[in-house]
Amino acid sequence: MNLKVLIIAGAMLFIPTANAAFIASVGFAPFGGDNLVQTTEEDLEAGTGLYGDLGFLLRPASSAISYQATIGLKANAVDFDGGDADIVSLPMNMMIFYNNASNLRFGIGATYELGPEFTFNAPPGFSDRSVEFDDALGFAIEVGYFLNEKAFLGARYTALDYEVSPNQSTAETVIDANNLGIHIGIMF
Repeated sequence: MNLKVLIIAGAMLFIPTANAAFIASVGFAPFGGDNLVQTTEEDLEAGTGLYGDLGFLLRPASSAISYQATIGLKANAVDFDGGDADIVSLPMNMMIFYNNASNLRFGIGATYELGPEFTFNAPPGFSDRSVEFDDALGFAIEVGYFLNEKAFLGARYTALDYEVSPNQSTAETVIDANNLGIHIGIMF
């Protein structure tokens, strides 16, 4: 049976007895990943950047467990003398959380980044470069705190590697995109 069908069917089992909410969050991953570009002022690392996402949260009635699914955009850029570089991806996250009575939540789950792409716009006299990485599967752990019934803060570690598509390189190239990020979110 198709995995997507099983996930949807499993989620539907909880809907009649669950509290459901849409969620939105924004954050920043300031640490992590291999250096893609080094400048005298700042570096561009594969896992870092600003991100935002939208999704939903299901919490079965009378349960300390909740389920969260999101899709978003993560991007980072650096400017340097005569050029610039950026990296962009579309992360999807499926997380399971344990929520305690102290407004804390602890989660673990999977992340799947669609279409990670690195673009290097070189100074005059050098060649521009664009690298499309394969979609990447990784895992995430998160610690969060509910500020009130609708708003939350979180810190998430994501373990992830980007691989260069075979048609772009003769050698297998793996880039570390692990990162540590912080975010704020709301439920509505």
